[in-house]
Amino acid sequence: MLNNYLDLERMRCDNSFEYKITIAPEIALDAIKIPGMFIQPIVENAIVHGVNSLIDRAGQIQINFTLKSNTILNCVIKDNGIGRKASEELKKNKSKYHESMGVSISQERIGYYNRSKETETNIEIIDLYDENGNSIGTQVTINLPILK
Repeated sequence: MLNNYLDLERMRCDNSFEYKITIAPEIALDAIKIPGMFIQPIVENAIVHGVNSLIDRAGQIQINFTLKSNTILNCVIKDNGIGRKASEELKKNKSKYHESMGVSISQERIGYYNRSKETETNIEIIDLYDENGNSIGTQVTINLPILK
């Protein structure tokens, strides 16, 4: 489903970004279930607030799935977009202010999921910078308990 979503967004954005989804070979796709709509809002943020606003470089989104342990699936979503600070500035300068809900929606879903399944799922957001302090994107890490 994530591939289909990204393909549609790429078409909508005139192919202004590329993406790559990597799944570690030890992950049995048919044995692992990811709760619906945990990852999509984060990927949407990477597109809408990150790579869609790029002027000086082509947009790139990388999504990597690895096993952190036998019970934890690690998903890292990394973009080379303008970064959260620059995105906030752009939103302030637009005539209509759009409040981004992707992260808060995901955190709300994760909170509900943790309570209902008695698990510890979490999200970590890191702003990425080059050696000169210029923003070079955002990385979001989601650790999901493996449900079978």
